[in-house]
Amino acid sequence: MFAGIGAEKAGNRGFTLAEVIVTSVILMLVIGVAVSTYVILVQYVKDMAGQAFVQAKARTVIDRMTRDIREAANITCSGSGDTLTLTYDVETLGPSPLYATDWTSRYRLSGSRILFTQKTSVGTEVAIIDNVSLDTGDKLFYEDPSAPNFIEITLKISKAGASSTQYADIITTVKARNAD
Repeated sequence: MFAGIGAEKAGNRGFTLAEVIVTSVILMLVIGVAVSTYVILVQYVKDMAGQAFVQAKARTVIDRMTRDIREAANITCSGSGDTLTLTYDVETLGPSPLYATDWTSRYRLSGSRILFTQKTSVGTEVAIIDNVSLDTGDKLFYEDPSAPNFIEITLKISKAGASSTQYADIITTVKARNAD
């Protein structure tokens, strides 16, 4: 007797319109949250990759300048802080592969780019980094008169991305090992 009644109700029972609508709304909300989370994470990863690229590029330039400053025998830093000229001792480091007698180099801020010249008297300038933006009053290169042969480098670069701007601010002080 009970088997027949239960079988009859189970066979005729289906989902009501209200149950289908509620289930559909909940499913749409879950899918919406999942998609928006995915989009946000993808954008975050792109921004972090852009930030890592800007910082790596800035670090590479700072490392290059640091290496050259440490090897210099004479350092000339302009008063405006936008030019650094390095002269190397041929007897200490050996002759330059390019120039046997006059081994100098220069880093110079021009607009928003840092330019590098291998031999300052006749060399060709090459841009080693773009998008440099110093705050008013900042100097790219600073030599404290009370601490000769110590150069402070303040490098601030930015790169505009699709949704945000990435920044890298690096300040380092370097001592010229071979300077008088």
